[in-house]
Amino acid sequence: MTQTTFFRSSIEPVLKPDLAPPAHEYWSWKPIVIWGGLIALASLAFYIPGIVRPMMLWDDFEIVRRSWTWQDTLANLWYPANEHSMPLGRLTEWLMVCIAGDLSNVAFVNAFQGPLALLGGLVLIYRFVWRELGHPFAGLLAMGLYGVSAQYMEAVYWFSASYSVLSMDMLLLGLLAAQSWLRTGKKRHLFWAAFWSLLSPGWFAIGVLAGPLISLYLLADRVLQWKRLGREVAPCFVPFLGTFISLAITLPNNIGLLLGHQPHIGPGESMHFDPLKGGLYTWRFFVDALLPGEVGYPPFEAPDYMVTGRLMLALTLAAVGWYWARDRRLLVLGLGLVILASWLPLSGRAYRDYGEIFAWKRYRLLPHLGVVFYLCGALIPRLLQLGDRLTMKQCHFLVVAALTLQIALQVPLALHPPFDSYEDQVKQFREVDRVRALCRLHHISGEQAREVLPSMALSECDREFGGKRIEGYDFVEGSPKPTAHSSDEARELLMGRGSP
Repeated sequence: MTQTTFFRSSIEPVLKPDLAPPAHEYWSWKPIVIWGGLIALASLAFYIPGIVRPMMLWDDFEIVRRSWTWQDTLANLWYPANEHSMPLGRLTEWLMVCIAGDLSNVAFVNAFQGPLALLGGLVLIYRFVWRELGHPFAGLLAMGLYGVSAQYMEAVYWFSASYSVLSMDMLLLGLLAAQSWLRTGKKRHLFWAAFWSLLSPGWFAIGVLAGPLISLYLLADRVLQWKRLGREVAPCFVPFLGTFISLAITLPNNIGLLLGHQPHIGPGESMHFDPLKGGLYTWRFFVDALLPGEVGYPPFEAPDYMVTGRLMLALTLAAVGWYWARDRRLLVLGLGLVILASWLPLSGRAYRDYGEIFAWKRYRLLPHLGVVFYLCGALIPRLLQLGDRLTMKQCHFLVVAALTLQIALQVPLALHPPFDSYEDQVKQFREVDRVRALCRLHHISGEQAREVLPSMALSECDREFGGKRIEGYDFVEGSPKPTAHSSDEARELLMGRGSP
């Protein structure tokens, strides 16, 4: 009697038929949706607290203020947020402000951007790895390893950082297009790879790596197969062209602000970028934060005498994985993600001490994806061989045990104390909405409202707009058809006696 195995697939392999296991009826669309749905739910569960108690934090206030009205959005379309030129982010935030309506709803609406972008990214990761390794189990494993992780939580639950997840989605779409070009040779797929590379920096600065990383993936296919240089390699640089066009559009509009105006560093500060110091930070970041986090260990700044040993252990494990791998294209892409996506932001933050920044989770979004790609490329072919020798029941047990272990390892890293200023912020936002409604009712302009009302410092806000700290009533746009009011009359109407 033949054993029913968990890893056999009835779905036609799309990239490398020689790597696909024999067909089996288990892998129809239903089990794929069930397992994928469970992984997605486990991944998104980390972000429920941010939706239940949504808040605006630090950079969020400036981003919302610069997209508060359509006029504000157009005026600030190319205005950078710190070092990020984000015209696409300005447009989407204006749409979310329109959906929210009131300031007290904005944080709640914004809280969905990161989780939804992550959900889309998980689907794209599944699709890319499945096609790369020729089996749906490979895609589901990649989904689980990436999604069920607290490594990059800050990039999802903090609204300002969640634009990096949208940039990652553009990168993944570009990788899928490049993968389709390798399969079919049709030029339109190269165009789409360049197109997604062009869009990626429009959300977040890390998107400038999309074109180079997609080109690296294509070059790895050529170089690892020992194909000759020249015409064989030239098309691999088309995605890089997308990044070049994006910078050619962006920099003429805001190069002065990008390089010379970085208020998050300090008044009058210009951009700091130190590639050498960033490189030193990167090696330590690997062994102090990225790799320990993969197994659920919190970031720890190791003493100098331990760094070399940790690094040698990591390099040894990587070398073993490289030796085991049957197709190293995914490994090359993983290494590119780990190295470049760690080095670029750490070089941009080299003006800070290493101890201040190495534990920031938002810097692990793409490096963690690189680790996942490397592990999948090295281990999945071996796991598929193991699965062929196990029964369905044994395979189900192993998968559930692995998912449970992953959750158990990552949950402690996901726990953090809530902000105690949540209630204060809710009260402040409701007061702003009350004044906005009164301005519309009594035809009072926003400028006059700010003149007659006392200033309102907002909790967790330390950003500026128009040369001064953002305050609550800066979000009062006033009536579109204001009429003349004396200061005393306007004050009396807005202080509550004229409440609607």
